[in-house]
Amino acid sequence: MCAGVPWRRSLLGCHPPQLLLPSLCALLLVGTFAEGRQTTAPHNFTSGPEVAATLQRLQELPRAWRPRALRSLVHLANTEGGLAGGLTTPAYKLGIVELFKSSRWGQAAVFEVGSHTGHITSILSVLFGLVFASEIEFQLALDTSAGPLRRSPNVVHLSMDGSRPYGLSMLAANRNIRAAVIDGAHDEKNVFLDTFRILHDIPCCTEVIVYHDYCDEVVYNTIQRFVEAGLLAFRHGLGVDPGTFWWCKGGRAEGGVFDVLRWDGPFFRWTLWALFCRHILKAPIVPGAQAGGHLNGSLWWVPEQGLMISLELPPAKVSVRSAWGDYMHFDIGYASFVGHAVGATHPRWGATTLTVEVKDDVGGLGPSCANFVLDSECTGFTVGVTEHALGAGGACSKMAKLVQFQGVVQWVAMRVNHGISLLQDIHERSTSFDVDAQAITLGLVGR
Repeated sequence: MCAGVPWRRSLLGCHPPQLLLPSLCALLLVGTFAEGRQTTAPHNFTSGPEVAATLQRLQELPRAWRPRALRSLVHLANTEGGLAGGLTTPAYKLGIVELFKSSRWGQAAVFEVGSHTGHITSILSVLFGLVFASEIEFQLALDTSAGPLRRSPNVVHLSMDGSRPYGLSMLAANRNIRAAVIDGAHDEKNVFLDTFRILHDIPCCTEVIVYHDYCDEVVYNTIQRFVEAGLLAFRHGLGVDPGTFWWCKGGRAEGGVFDVLRWDGPFFRWTLWALFCRHILKAPIVPGAQAGGHLNGSLWWVPEQGLMISLELPPAKVSVRSAWGDYMHFDIGYASFVGHAVGATHPRWGATTLTVEVKDDVGGLGPSCANFVLDSECTGFTVGVTEHALGAGGACSKMAKLVQFQGVVQWVAMRVNHGISLLQDIHERSTSFDVDAQAITLGLVGR
């Protein structure tokens, strides 16, 4: 109530509902006030206070009024509290507003891949109840969170590489991430993994995915893999149509909107996993003993026991050697791939696992001496020794010798080439950086 009249109260004072929004837009078009003072000095998008003040005002409006106000800001300069600029066109920004203008999105969360300097993040923060804004470059994420979005409590800034194995699995329990906006790296592998992580690692309940630079040939071809598999369906283009950037091809629009065709039962994730095997592991799904052909000659590290395992296919043997200390080398038998199994591990981690049996005889007729159970993305395995390898002599003498030497009947191994990302993290945490950059970072952290 404003002075006993059922009008709306806002930062602009008391106004009838039909006049509040035009008054707000008029103020924004002339210039906004930051921290109660008119700001005329130039600022860039990531550091100026004008956008932060504007977003705060918008988030105080009824949701039904926000899209109209956002449309007024798309062409407005950042120094006036506007959202112009960035790597997306005004037409693309307006398309985002139109796509998510319904108030139902205010009760949902959105995951953004590649938030960069926060132009699209700002729009999403007004339209959605919660925004997960991921950006691989930490300084960009920090600048954005301390700059234009510092008054937007519904934005969670994630400095992360979501393309890593199970990169978004920490969000698997969420059931309210209804949309995704992807504008990350535009190479084939990253476009594929950005899409795969959204659909696979977060099993429920994404309905729509928006891609920027859909007009790019690599981006388009990669998305088509999901379309051809029946996982995504093109709804319409977004932004400038056809796209006018130099990388745009085929008369396609700047961006693209896709509906997620989520099926009932496990087949949706199985199909996703099959795509992953074909395009990332380069190993199409084949039955039985042929299933692990792509792992022939792969090297695995068992850190707790200080071992290295070389996984070879017959006629070569699986070998185990010490990684440090007194040298030790055992041939523990012959690998036989049992094939893929559904339901062997928690579904959070994927649709299937791959099991390898190790036997003493090359023909595979004897009993199993150990089972190697690989995770769905083949980043590692758990080794379980069978009862046949626990007795002296017998059909599993080679594995029994290793068990006797180690005194352990279960190991956990990691594929060596998957340690690269861990080394990158350690390098970043242990490498000094520019003093000026450090001062800037510390200053932003303190805000």
